[in-house]
Amino acid sequence: MLHVARRRMSSATKEQLEALSKSELIELILQRQTESCVSGPAAAVHREAQLKAGSKNGSRAFDMSRYAQRHTALRVAYLGAPYSGSAYTPGADTVSGRLLEACTKTCLIADRESCGLSLGGRTDKGVSALGQVFALRLRSNLPLADGASATGDASCCERKEIDYVRVLNRVLPDDIRVLAAQAVDEHFSARFSATHRTYRYFFVRGGLALEPMREAATRLQGEFDFRNFCKIDPAVSNFRRTILSARIRPAAGAPCSGNSPLDVFEFEVTGTAFLYHQVRCMMAVLFLVGRGLERPSIIEELLDIEAHPVRRATSHQQLGGRRSPGLSSQASPPLCWPERSTRSPAVAGETKLRDRAGRAAAAV
Repeated sequence: MLHVARRRMSSATKEQLEALSKSELIELILQRQTESCVSGPAAAVHREAQLKAGSKNGSRAFDMSRYAQRHTALRVAYLGAPYSGSAYTPGADTVSGRLLEACTKTCLIADRESCGLSLGGRTDKGVSALGQVFALRLRSNLPLADGASATGDASCCERKEIDYVRVLNRVLPDDIRVLAAQAVDEHFSARFSATHRTYRYFFVRGGLALEPMREAATRLQGEFDFRNFCKIDPAVSNFRRTILSARIRPAAGAPCSGNSPLDVFEFEVTGTAFLYHQVRCMMAVLFLVGRGLERPSIIEELLDIEAHPVRRATSHQQLGGRRSPGLSSQASPPLCWPERSTRSPAVAGETKLRDRAGRAAAAV
């Protein structure tokens, strides 16, 4: 194991050196001291012997099988403006992609396919997170569960675990920070083991009426069919979700005079799981209420799927001459809010409720 480490360290980066254990660093220093005492032809012979000895172990690629691995949960904060969401997407700059790149650079994982990455929820493009959980198998300095070291080094029992927070933050971009690391059970999933998720949507008060918005928010709490509060995904058949709490309050740390239109507030919603674009759709309805375009009772109306059913959406449907993904072309299409703040013409044949809300949505 050590002569493999020596070969790698001949062109090692600072991050790779920091990832080594204390015993590996000591051995490397002693090796360098020995090499410095050999000069001339003897030095060339020495290096050639090392190269031949190393070639017996295969290629220069990092051999993760020589190390123990530990399933680890990472708590990560990031500013999402430069990234195309949190989930890994080939060819896109995502938070997961940057995290995997950092883990590979520091030799904490062999590759993306074998590390078993999972994440608690996924954020859309431009969305930030204060404590999203990522879980994956990382190289460990500690012995395996059966007490045997993957390297056969008896000194591993005296080693300390790798400081994942420090090692990763040295190579990650400044707008992605690992806040904490914790060893977890091998069967832990950041997605499926989560008991709840919390989202916060920040907005400036402006001319919004907050009390009606707060009343409407409380009506979102409970277990309901939220198909009228999401962007329809043809692959999803169960739209029932449980909202544990939903409230509007002044944003923590933001100045709030109480009456200024520049006061910053947050819509905080906690649930067991969420549908695609559910949070932004709920916020769009609350904005309609805050502007006086709808009453708080609009929440119950949209949760009544018998009165306002949703038919299965096709990949691309027509909306007043403009193409809008996720909207049904059937009669009485679902109330779907635009992904961005763009004006959409009204759809002929909609019910009075839908026509009224659709026109108001253009201002969101």
